[in-house]
Amino acid sequence: MRDCISVQICGDQALVRSGLRRLLDAEPGLEVIGEDVSAGEAAAQVRACQPEVLLLDVVMAGRNGLDALAEITEAAPETRVLVLSQHDDPAYVRRAFSAGATGYLLMEAADTELVHAIREVASGHPYLHPQLGARIAAAEADPLSDREHEVLHLLALGY
Repeated sequence: MRDCISVQICGDQALVRSGLRRLLDAEPGLEVIGEDVSAGEAAAQVRACQPEVLLLDVVMAGRNGLDALAEITEAAPETRVLVLSQHDDPAYVRRAFSAGATGYLLMEAADTELVHAIREVASGHPYLHPQLGARIAAAEADPLSDREHEVLHLLALGY
């Protein structure tokens, strides 16, 4: 790992991307090298830029981050993916890790926790938002299939 951790941000909300960039640019040892507005764009940019860490939002217009995660990790196997999400459902967390994420952080996290999570995943260590650990350990097996989750997600979006 280099002295400076290269970070790419992927999310469709300009205000969130801008806030993350400002926060990370002010942090010694972190360098934001790009921003993407869609999961499809992220896969291409990760392939081209090879960042050490990709911050990937789950919910985006069009293709969501979890659906693109396998493609992203295939495009750049050395890039560690830290998923940023509002979803604290253990099923989302399991799906993210099984698709290749190295970390999962809730959007409600403090700025210092985000920086810590980036450093952890850049070092190759898995990271899980502290509030989620106990919930995942206590969660029973998910009764829904991947397709049922997809349909439920689309229903929640109003389709």
